[in-house]
Amino acid sequence: METPFRQVTRNFSSGMKSIIALTTLTTLMLPLSADPERGEALYAQVCFLCHGNQLEGGKGPALTDAYWRHGSSEEEILKVLNDGVKGTEMIGYGAVFPENDIQSLLSFLLSEQKGVRELVREEYEKVHFEGQELTAELFAGREASNAKPIPENTFWVDDRFGGAISYHGKFYAWEDAQYIFDLKSPGRTVVYLNGELITKAGEGYPMADQFKKGLALKKGVYELEILHESKPKHGHRITGGYGIKGKPLIQFHGRSLQGSSPKFVLTDPLRAIVARKAIQGISPRALLCLLPNKVIVAFSPETGLIEKAWQAASIDQTPSLPDRSFSPSVVLGTEIQNPPAAPDLGDNRKFLGYRLDRQNVIIRFAENGQERALTISPQGSDSYTISQ
Repeated sequence: METPFRQVTRNFSSGMKSIIALTTLTTLMLPLSADPERGEALYAQVCFLCHGNQLEGGKGPALTDAYWRHGSSEEEILKVLNDGVKGTEMIGYGAVFPENDIQSLLSFLLSEQKGVRELVREEYEKVHFEGQELTAELFAGREASNAKPIPENTFWVDDRFGGAISYHGKFYAWEDAQYIFDLKSPGRTVVYLNGELITKAGEGYPMADQFKKGLALKKGVYELEILHESKPKHGHRITGGYGIKGKPLIQFHGRSLQGSSPKFVLTDPLRAIVARKAIQGISPRALLCLLPNKVIVAFSPETGLIEKAWQAASIDQTPSLPDRSFSPSVVLGTEIQNPPAAPDLGDNRKFLGYRLDRQNVIIRFAENGQERALTISPQGSDSYTISQ
């Protein structure tokens, strides 16, 4: 049976613990002027160039993963949309689009979120909680020794930490379904969703007292609070996942991405990939087409030209990861001399986007009202073709 819920406005302080006391599930709604379909259209016209067709990221950061460097709250995203990010190509669109369009774009971005956002971690002295039942009301009456936002929106505990922690944030249910939080931890951990206790777990509870309860949710945004208390322990970690019951779960735990060791962007032997990264000597909006034969082709949708190509190539995003692709990455490989050129598309072309068709990258243009396409395909072990 589906749990009842009611809608409430979103203009409240993230620190208000009173919202946790609600016993009915609540979803949060944006101003009436927000139109997510209009926002999606704006994204397809402007934002996809840096953030990808599916918000997967490229030259700019992904907009659907858990890591939000400048914050994942409605207010923080609005500030970036309106004011931009200094030192990057992210301009302030508040001077370009009317307020309703900015709200619509925000509405679209929020509608695409999945999982935990706006997470804040608060630490408390253990003396206030030892031997007492962990409840939202107990934490609400205490002052935290420190509090900080967690831009990665994952759950972690410092090694040998001894005390109590409250994590509170938003949970984005991405479809109508039954959701669970399935976790393990040293000590005691409880999970509240809009004031309803849905999980009690950890070595500090007898097995008979532990439980996890599925909760029927409509797609929307819900208040989340996770309370944890434990003794100091080496290798301290909360593990498990959350998500739709019966499907693979999103990992519950993580660590800070700031200063972490990054990974390479590698070609896939079975399919083509398009990446958008800041590369020295490559125009900012170039499409980096990673082909299955380890060839990378840099194609500019602005000029319609091949800028560079490499064989036996990969992308080292080491300079980019901590800053979410704001610093130049590096293409590793052997540059192809005199790479195959693109057919002439004429002067009246308009870039429409791209799509992937197994091993091929198909780039779409419009010219004089007619849609045209270029196909970039692997050729042999060290080259490519580009044709209409």
